[in-house]
Order: sequence, then structure tokens, then C-alpha cells
Amino acid sequence: MYIYLLILVPLFVCQVQAQDVALPTDGEPNGILSLGDVLALTLARNPELSAYSYETRAREAQALQSSLLPNPELGVRTEEFGGPGEMRGFDAAETTFEVSQLIELAGKRAKRTHTARLDKELADWDYKAKRLDLFTEAAKAFTEVLAAKERAALAEQLNKLAAEVKYAVGQRVSAGKVSPLEETKADVSVAASQIELDKSKRSFDIARTKLSAFWGNSKPLFAGLKGDIFETKPHGTFEEFSAQAANNPDIARWKSELSHRRAVVALEKSKSVPDVTLSAGTKYLAGPDDTAFVVGVSIPLPIFNRNQGNISAAHAQLNKTRELTRQAEVAIQTQLVDAYKSMLSAYEQTVNLKEKIIPASQQVFDATQEGYSYGKFGYLDLLDAQRTLFEAKQQYLDLLVLYHQTHADVERLVGGNIEFETNQK
Repeated sequence: MYIYLLILVPLFVCQVQAQDVALPTDGEPNGILSLGDVLALTLARNPELSAYSYETRAREAQALQSSLLPNPELGVRTEEFGGPGEMRGFDAAETTFEVSQLIELAGKRAKRTHTARLDKELADWDYKAKRLDLFTEAAKAFTEVLAAKERAALAEQLNKLAAEVKYAVGQRVSAGKVSPLEETKADVSVAASQIELDKSKRSFDIARTKLSAFWGNSKPLFAGLKGDIFETKPHGTFEEFSAQAANNPDIARWKSELSHRRAVVALEKSKSVPDVTLSAGTKYLAGPDDTAFVVGVSIPLPIFNRNQGNISAAHAQLNKTRELTRQAEVAIQTQLVDAYKSMLSAYEQTVNLKEKIIPASQQVFDATQEGYSYGKFGYLDLLDAQRTLFEAKQQYLDLLVLYHQTHADVERLVGGNIEFETNQK
């Protein structure tokens, strides 16, 4: 299965499942991992993603808090005591016990609850965006491991070939057909290829570690990856991808952001309506040793503060959000153009290298190697043909990585899966 077809990540619900290895609930997986396995591990164990999920829970708790009624207040007040004459001591004291309740008007609680729920919805969108970001980066890291393995294999092939060339040069030197200097050059070539081989093995280990970091482990134990980096297919038109960009959570979230800002405007307007505080209680009269009921109502007078500043600020934030929505749409389209063209260019170059340049370079090298054994070509000719062949193969690998990684970027930007053409062109 093609690498890019393995990235089956729906926008809202991740339905990745392990395919080739049973993923442990704890510990490090040690089998063969597919990209689906990698994404499942990332979803279950990535620390950054877990942190975002807690933010979602916090917003949900805040929405619950916003829906609660204000608590009633219990008040105790003592009057008519501590004066001269009849007011001396507490003989004529009046003690009042009362309960007050704030009554919110203009639908403040409902509007506050609605605003908090939209705030929680924004946290959900942020979580979805972060999840897709991590899945995209994990897919790229997956590709890097596959490429690092192929680079190590290519370096090993080059090292083996350098040793074979050294042996052939040694035979010609022993026969007195070439200068011993060529054997020294062959020794240098073998040493250089060994250095490149060691470097590629270290790069492979580093790539494995970077991949396992996505599920929070710095010591990977997985045996290998299931995927073929050499598989490529042509794509549809840019217009087809552009039409899917609305699925991108970075764009879709702005609809919720606009609703949230409108809700804030409505909430701030409701605050301009003063709330009523009702109170009721009992007054104890120490002098006549009697009791009486008391009731009261208080309403703030909106003379100076009518919440006009917060209302204006909420309108300004709403207008700002409208502009940011437009900016986000333009930014996504711009990034999509860049990613799509890079992907298409990488695909065309890989096809050219695979079908033309590498076969021609291989043919030249084979002919030069055979001709060298017969004395038709010099060592420098052989070395140049060898370098040309392996540089072409290295460039091919680099372009394959670019192709698959830009493909992952395109998937991220359209917020879903890309439908590929079925016919190879």
C-alpha cells in the first residue's frame, strides 16, 4: 500500500487501527509498524495531544460553571446599640437576619452559558487542528525512517562496490597495467564510502528516535516499518484540492470564532441592563422583645456605567475576527498552492529519475566498469561514472521524501484524504 494511502485520518474522528502488530497498552511496541499503527500510538500517547485534551475538559468545566445560578447571600445586621441613655448596651438593639438573591435580567445567564459553550467548541477545533498537525508530522517522520533505511542500504551498496573496484584496481596494478597511485585512490574511495555508511546508520537511528518521540518514547524498539517509499502516483488538479480546503479545521474553526464573538457582543449588551437584588428576612426588636418581617429590592442606576466600553470592545473584536477569517482562508490557499506545486514537481522529477536518468547512469556505469577491466577506461572515468550513478540514486531518494512529505502537507491543508487517479500516466 502506498505511503500516502496509509494516511487515512478523518477530520473529526480518528479511526486508525493497528494492522500488523498488537499495540500494547503500555511499554514500547516491538513489532512491524504501519503508518496506521504510528498514528494510533500518537493519538493514544502523545503528551502534547494529551495536554490539548485537558484544555478541552477545562473549557467544558467552565461552560458548566457559567450555567450556574448566583448563590444567595445571608446577611446579619445589628442596629440601635452602644449609645447613651436608652441606647446604652444592647437593651434597645435591633437585629435583622435577611437572605438576598441576585436576579439576572436580559437573559445574562443563558447568553453567558452560550458563550462558554462556543468557547469550548473553539477548544475542540484547536484539538482537531493539533491532532492533524501531529499526524502530518508523524507521517513525515515515518517517511524519513523509510528513506533513512534506503539511504543506509545505498551507502552499503556503494561501500561494497568501492571494495570491488579496489580489488579490480589491485589486479591491474599487480599486472603492471596501471600505476600504484590508482590503488591508493581506490583505498581512499573505500574509506570515504565507509564513513558515509557509518553516517547513514547514525541517521537511521536518529530518524527512528524522532518517530518514536511522537508516542512519548526516546528509545524505540520497533523492528521495522511497513511502507514502500518508492510508490508514487499522479494527482488531480489544484482546483479539486482547493475545493476541499473548507474541511481544514484552521478554516472551519473561524465559523465558531465568529459565532463566539457575536455571542460576546450579545452578552455585553445584556450587561447594560441592571440586575435586581431581592432580599427578605426577619428583624428582632430587643426593646419591646418583638419581631417583624423585612423585604427589600435594590437596582443599580445605569447613569454613568452602561457597559458601553465593553460593548464597543466586543464589536471591535467581532470585526477583527472577520478580517482574520479572510486572512486564514487566503493563507491556507497560499500554502496549498506552494505544497501542491512542490508535490507535483517532486513527482515529475522522481518519474524522470526513475525512468530515464538512473537507468542511463546505470548503463554508463556498467559499461565503464566492464571497459575498465579491459583497459578501455581510466580509473577516473570509472570513479566519475560511479559517482554519477549514486548521486542520481541519492537525489531520487531525496525527491521521494519531498514528494511524500509535501503530499502529507496537502492532506493537512485540505483537512482530509486525497483521491488519487487510478490510471498511471
